[in-house]
Formats: sequence, structure tokens, C-alpha cells
Amino acid sequence: MKRFKLLAFVVILVFILSACDLPALSGLFGSSGDEENGNQPQVVVVEPGQELNESGEDQVVSEPKNERDPNPVGLQDGLGSLDSYKLLISVKSHDEKGSINDIISNIQRSVVDKAAYTEVTSTSFDPENDEEVDTSTTIIYSAGNAMCTFDGEDSYDLEEYSDQEKELRDIFAKMVDFIPLIEDPVFVGEENMNGIACNHYSFKLNGIGDTSGSVASINDGQYWLAVDGNYIVRYSLNLEVRSAAEGTEGAEVSTLEAFLDLTDVNVPVSVTLPAECYLPKE
Repeated sequence: MKRFKLLAFVVILVFILSACDLPALSGLFGSSGDEENGNQPQVVVVEPGQELNESGEDQVVSEPKNERDPNPVGLQDGLGSLDSYKLLISVKSHDEKGSINDIISNIQRSVVDKAAYTEVTSTSFDPENDEEVDTSTTIIYSAGNAMCTFDGEDSYDLEEYSDQEKELRDIFAKMVDFIPLIEDPVFVGEENMNGIACNHYSFKLNGIGDTSGSVASINDGQYWLAVDGNYIVRYSLNLEVRSAAEGTEGAEVSTLEAFLDLTDVNVPVSVTLPAECYLPKE
């Protein structure tokens, strides 16, 4: 059951990010009131005697502060503001019994050209029910109103949509957005990540073991937000959870690793549907 929940989540996320148009949002950086009318409130520091306000008092104001916001915009919002990008999404869950539930998605997308290439690799193994590790790869090509899915072996499935159908699919995608799990972030510093000026934060998940009595022997979360846009550039969460304290004989151990990495921002991406997509089915 775990593998299907994880797979369903990533498939939905990949569908949203690779198969639909994500328009840039005009309100991404915030605008309201006088700013919408083109009146940008400006504040300056004026030395006494240089300039007086109407009441005859010295005018003393200060530059607005660009305060850091640790809360990222939704993944759709952030990616929709870019021309193109490459995105890696990796979620891996293992336990001491040998269970494996891994999903790795690589997405290359041109927002302006409405085209994307997505490769999803799923690896699963249940030692109680499976005889061997199961690994499968699915590739999705999306260009304009057409989407072609390759099963990684020999089958191509082409779907072509009318403008109305495509519009409805895009509306559906906009109904769902995604922000990775973040709790009580702590500012680490300003850093350059993947060529983008970022604010770096760290965090730990709260409440692990409150109901189960488990112990988190590893609890490390990190993420980087673009200074310009507050979208996620990199996110990582590493957890190791034990049913008892480390060193306890017979303790059950489970691990979870989640990783998201945004690269090649605004570097042109070219995607075309393979000729095999248009071949008649046997």
C-alpha cells in the first residue's frame, strides 16, 4: 500500500508539472494599493536642514527593508514564473526489513514553448510478497496539445487534445499546488545555489514519536529559496526513525529521503515528440 500512495503522489505532481501550462503569475512578487496605480511609496533619509515637510519639521524617513520570508511560494507559482528549467524530484523510503519504495523524476520544461520531457523511474520491493526488485521507467513527452507516453520498453501512447480539452486540463492543474513539508525554519545565510541567489534555511520535523514512541535518530531538513521570487531552488529532508533508542536490540528502523533540485533556470529547452508516437498501433 505504501508504494502505491507514494507512486500516486509523484504521478499527480509530475502530471501537473509536465503536462500542463503553468503561466507566470503577475502577483507573484506582490502588488496592492498605491503600487497598482503606479505610485510606489518611496522613503529616503533627509539630513536636518536639508528639507522640511509641510509642518516645518525635519523629514526623516528610511529605506524600506527587504525582509526575508521563510515561506516558499507554491511549486507551480515559482516554476510558472520561469521561461524554462530542469527539475529533479526524488523520494526514497526504506526499512530494515529490506522494503524499497523509490521514485525519481527528471523534468525538463519550456514554459514559453509549452513543452516538457519527463522521465520517472520507480523502484519497489516488498520482501514479504516480492521475489525480486521491480524497477520501471516511464517517459512523457509533451508539446503543445499533444502528449506521448513511452513505457520504457516498446510501447508509445499518443494523446492529442482539442484547445478546449487542453484548457480544461490546465484549469485542473491550477487547482492543485505543492509545498514540501517545512516546520519552524531557521535562517542559515545567503548563498548561491545552482547559480541563483538564495536564502538558506534549516528545519527539523516536530512530533515524531508522539503517538508511536519512535525516536528520530536523523532529523535534518534544508531548503533554499530564490531571493527574487521566493521559489524553492533546492529542498532536502533526511529522516531515520527507530522504534526504540539507537543501540536497542530488535528496534525497527525506517528511512525517508526527499530531495528536490531546480537547475538550468531560463536555459532554453527543446522538446519534440518522437516519430514513434505517430506510428499506427499494431
